[in-house]
Amino acid sequence: MTYPVNEGIVKKIKTTPKEKISFYLSGQLLTIALLLEKNPALTRVEVENILKNSSDKIGNLPYEDGRNDYYGYGKINLSKIMSY
Repeated sequence: MTYPVNEGIVKKIKTTPKEKISFYLSGQLLTIALLLEKNPALTRVEVENILKNSSDKIGNLPYEDGRNDYYGYGKINLSKIMSY
């Protein structure tokens, strides 16, 4: 089954640092694709919240409002994401 790319989702979700965006974007897109395949009715906001709330915090830098400028929202945890 194929779903059209929702550019709103891709443009609005910021989970990685700016300088590493191209390297990690493919992982985010694959994660979003799996999530939307499981539940195609999810909105951009729902997908964004799932990614933010299921990412593992990594490193020693402090997170403000769940995010920091180096690690973004943390490392994607696919197991947690797919449990939604």
